[in-house]
Amino acid sequence: YFRMELIFVDKVRKRKEVLGIGEKKDDDMEVEDAVLEAKIPALIYDAAVKSIPDVDFALSFLPICDIFNFADQLAERILEDIQTRHPNKEQVWDVVARRLLASHNKRVALPGEESVAEFTSQKGVAAARAVFEQALERLPSETMWKLYIQFSLELLEKSNSEKQAAKRLRQVLSLMERASSEELLTFDHHQEWVRLLQSCNVEEDTLACARAAVQRWPSSTEAWLLLLELLIVTTAGTEDVLKTFEEALGAIPKQESLPIWKRALEWMSSACPESTIPFFEKALFYPPTVCLYVKEKLLECYYLYHGYKAARKFYKRMLRLKPLSLSFFQHMIDIENSCASPDAERLRTYFEHATAEFGETNVDLWMKYVLFELKHPQGKPEQAG
Repeated sequence: YFRMELIFVDKVRKRKEVLGIGEKKDDDMEVEDAVLEAKIPALIYDAAVKSIPDVDFALSFLPICDIFNFADQLAERILEDIQTRHPNKEQVWDVVARRLLASHNKRVALPGEESVAEFTSQKGVAAARAVFEQALERLPSETMWKLYIQFSLELLEKSNSEKQAAKRLRQVLSLMERASSEELLTFDHHQEWVRLLQSCNVEEDTLACARAAVQRWPSSTEAWLLLLELLIVTTAGTEDVLKTFEEALGAIPKQESLPIWKRALEWMSSACPESTIPFFEKALFYPPTVCLYVKEKLLECYYLYHGYKAARKFYKRMLRLKPLSLSFFQHMIDIENSCASPDAERLRTYFEHATAEFGETNVDLWMKYVLFELKHPQGKPEQAG
């Protein structure tokens, strides 16, 4: 309804402009002024926020005002009212700062004033930052820091020169350091802090920042993965990386540790393959979300590093250490089929083990079993029926 009233005012104003109608001198002038000055939408806003005293609801009126070029005063009135009603709401300060910047950026450079737009932008940014600093004095909360840093990151993305980008980068890094020192930096922004430092090629500071993240959020898989990635791409030795993997697995809840195990396998397969099997054996008693994956990969590793007999020996050991996944059995079948002369009895045994575990619900498994009996030279087609 608020929007509809503004649309009506807009139509009246445009009609008056097109027809060239001047000010009236009769008794209707006062009523017309009330319409043209958007006093009715203002009354609608007052009634609405009285009925629904929610800050986000009140703020939702501002974007509607911005659609109409005659509603600036109404928007200012609404914003002042919101500031009065909700002085301790972080999102209000954020809106005030952003609208202040937007108001400065509306000025267009005149002929011969090419630098005006840039100057206005700088002036607007400074004014917006001053609002955020004032907000932090009143509301030194994690949310307020988050909004201020997010605003600064957006400015950094919109930089139009290397000099400006460098300045804004320094400002963002300074803000992140201040927020972190007060333990009010969000996890996402701490991660962004690490990435920004990495882009600056300051290896020591980047690693220190990443280590600070795992100290503050020791159970965060993302924090440990970021630290591990940094160690892997830097000059850290194999022992340091391996030790950090162990520290991560000791800190993260076991049921959430699968991404760490996956990254460890990727790294160890090239950096220290001889350590892969002993390292992964530790996960055999982890929750199913982890141990199912680990058992599959260990079967592959035993075959790759120690050959067929070692893989079969591990397979037999795992039959006594369930649960097992369907992929585990399929891997063993594939290993047998990769031999020069696949043993039919062993293949049949693997299929029997697999169907005992998954046969009740997996039709494709039975189809593979049937095809094996029909096509293998030592198959038993009579059993396929």
